[in-house]
Amino acid sequence: NVVLENLYLKPNALADLNLPVTISLGYLGKFD
Repeated sequence: NVVLENLYLKPNALADLNLPVTISLGYLGKFD
């Protein structure tokens, strides 16, 4: 499991990781 805390992401930051995550605000507080 990958835990990201207080990580500011660009809209396409996770696109290269091919994760099933859609970033609408470009900010994720925490997920795992």
